[in-house]
Amino acid sequence: MLADILHFIEFIFVFALALIVLFIVLLVVVFKMPNDNPLKMVFSALLYRLGATAGLMVIDPVATALPVVGEVWDLATIAWLIYFWYTFFKQLPAMHAASNNTAQAASPQRPTTPSFSRQPKPPPQIKRR
Repeated sequence: MLADILHFIEFIFVFALALIVLFIVLLVVVFKMPNDNPLKMVFSALLYRLGATAGLMVIDPVATALPVVGEVWDLATIAWLIYFWYTFFKQLPAMHAASNNTAQAASPQRPTTPSFSRQPKPPPQIKRR
């Protein structure tokens, strides 16, 4: 029985470590992307929200130590996190539209040349003696 509990705790630690490694890899990938990449905008917003959520998780044990303040803290934290993550999903279409606008501004369409235009002449050859 005790061995099963310890195995479960070991599994939880390995899973948490894998999530931390994945988070760090995601940070490095986002850092290497160009600024106008739409995926970078989404990942940056996602990592910002994950960092804020992790910060609340660090503060939570201290805040919940007091009986009355802990209950108010829990309710306020839950309400704030729901709103915080709701705004992330609400802003996704705006981020997509902004990325489309920057992509169009970065690569303007070339004007088409009429088919009857003349081709440029090659440069004249220099004769050597």
